[in-house]
Amino acid sequence: MLSALCRSVTDGGAAAVRRYQWERIQALLPAEFDAAWQAADGVPGWFDQRHAAAFTLALQSLPAEPTVVEIGSYLGRSAVFQAQILAALGRGGGITAIDPHTGDRQHLEMLGIEELPTWDMFCYFVRGLDPDGLVDMVRATSIEAAREWDGREIDLLYIDGWHSYDAVREDGEHWLPHLSADGIVVFDDYGYYADDVARAVDELAEAGLFTPWGVNARQMIGGRRSAPSAPLDQLLTIVDSSVMRRLASVKARISA
Repeated sequence: MLSALCRSVTDGGAAAVRRYQWERIQALLPAEFDAAWQAADGVPGWFDQRHAAAFTLALQSLPAEPTVVEIGSYLGRSAVFQAQILAALGRGGGITAIDPHTGDRQHLEMLGIEELPTWDMFCYFVRGLDPDGLVDMVRATSIEAAREWDGREIDLLYIDGWHSYDAVREDGEHWLPHLSADGIVVFDDYGYYADDVARAVDELAEAGLFTPWGVNARQMIGGRRSAPSAPLDQLLTIVDSSVMRRLASVKARISA
């Protein structure tokens, strides 16, 4: 009974911390956020409110008409949110959503299969929830799309493709050179896959391909500049303690 009570108190405390953190984050967001999030939240996926908050602040810090590229779109949850918030803020721009649509790693491993097509559902969601037609849907692997890229500079790069060490390294090496001078990059699941995603991301940072700024909801956020905009920097002070030591170590190696 005592252990159950301890767990209950711990869980309640953690929930209170999360609520407090979210209240701090909400204070940084524009009024248009809630409606954009409500539209995207109906699309299945793992992109959550804290991710959406960081993307909102990132997009607000960029010039108008930003060029956005996301590697790994699944059913379109993150693409729909970005289309919604860009339209609501009147910022325009375009989102190139790249995915071979052969299935998510977690689902493939759970079911023991090699392919789980997602293209049709992705198209339905994006076509139904992209009010200004900002999303360019590209059915290809990251490397195939990189070979065909037209050379435009990328203002926001979201790398959420296959979560293996080799795939993340390849995605970074092919796409990070296209970042604009003010460009921002987000790597998904930095805080979940230490031996795969995090190791690859750390090495890309140490190679000088981007500057790591901080971690939000286990996503690494960085960019070309040495530091983010003030609102995004404030959000990144509300950090995941589990990855703070790792991030500090990476920054120390870069500055050495």
